[in-house]
Amino acid sequence: MNDLFKCNSLDDIKRWLEKADDNALLAEFKKLKNYQNAAEWNQLVLACEAITMRGWDTPPFNTHEPVEADCYKGMSGSWETVLRNASSDKLAGSWQDWSKNGDSFKIYKGADTQNYGVTKLNSQRIPLPTNPFKIRRYIANCQQSALPFVAQIEQLNAMLDANMQPKQYGDDFYCTYIYCSFSNHDDVHETVRTEYFHHESDIYPDCQSDYIRVVPHIEFGKLSVARDRLRWRVEIKFTRAWGEMPLTQQKQAFTADLQAIFTEFEARITKKKLNYKAKLATVDAMQIVQNWLNA
Repeated sequence: MNDLFKCNSLDDIKRWLEKADDNALLAEFKKLKNYQNAAEWNQLVLACEAITMRGWDTPPFNTHEPVEADCYKGMSGSWETVLRNASSDKLAGSWQDWSKNGDSFKIYKGADTQNYGVTKLNSQRIPLPTNPFKIRRYIANCQQSALPFVAQIEQLNAMLDANMQPKQYGDDFYCTYIYCSFSNHDDVHETVRTEYFHHESDIYPDCQSDYIRVVPHIEFGKLSVARDRLRWRVEIKFTRAWGEMPLTQQKQAFTADLQAIFTEFEARITKKKLNYKAKLATVDAMQIVQNWLNA
């Protein structure tokens, strides 16, 4: 394994794989999952990259859930590391928070305080093939009548993760994040209450002005690159009136929203002439959405 840990480029890893022992690589990965210091984290990143190149669906790696080694700056501004699966969920026990250790890093409150001379915590350069449409709640708060729908979009997101075919679409695009924000006029904490309206004329006379936000229903962000991966951000704001509709009508309305998003996605990807089968991705996604709607 020492030769793998000397690799700098992805081409170096490819050459190393020509003579690699896959069983030894898997054993090393399993050991490094319990990384205790910065040197071991960076070694784990290389091991994950090597396995991803070889293919998580090939023996003996198919005995383990595919994961990706992710390093990012957390809300506090400190570096965080974690193993994520193809649905972006954190692998249990893999998350660590880091603090500076001279010119290097150490796990916050970790037992190993040695300086290993690692000046950068690496992140995996080869993403796992992933569902290109991820639906997320932007904030946790929402009005009580919308809670059944929130459960439904969590179910839809799981269906997309399970049934999309990311390996068939291409490598030039990573993911669309569809963030959903709900009105929450009935929150027990008054200071976080918010009511979304899409037009000034929609505001009813007795609405408390401190909670009002007039916003578009759907906001399309720009295609952007973060950590060498092309992404797209979309935000949907749901009104109080929307949250009071029957669940069946909410699902129908959300299906129309997603159709509009998929159409815009296909147009933007096609315009950029990327190596990505946007039409296939949107057709697959819409079929899954229809199955969800009719369930």
